[in-house]
Amino acid sequence: MTSHTIVAAFAACCLVVPISAHAQDTTVAVRHTDLDLAVPSDVSRLDRRIMRAATEACGTPSTSDLVGMNHIGECVNASILATRRQRDQLVARSGQPMPIAVR
Repeated sequence: MTSHTIVAAFAACCLVVPISAHAQDTTVAVRHTDLDLAVPSDVSRLDRRIMRAATEACGTPSTSDLVGMNHIGECVNASILATRRQRDQLVARSGQPMPIAVR
């Protein structure tokens, strides 16, 4: 079994989310540093980027291959679900003050 990975650049370093899929190993980075995730429209932009990354990682089957199309759909859904927790944590942290240490 192989896996696809969506790398969601949710922090200073990338987090890797392995998922099972149909083809070769793939890694796709999802940028977010240009987004203000306290703004709902930017959260929607992040969601679209995750969707595009999942679609890119999972590939595109022939339209005449119904089984392949089903596998791709399952792969895309699994990719999005695999990044959901990280995405939710990132959105929850947006707009909050950065903690600092004081001596």
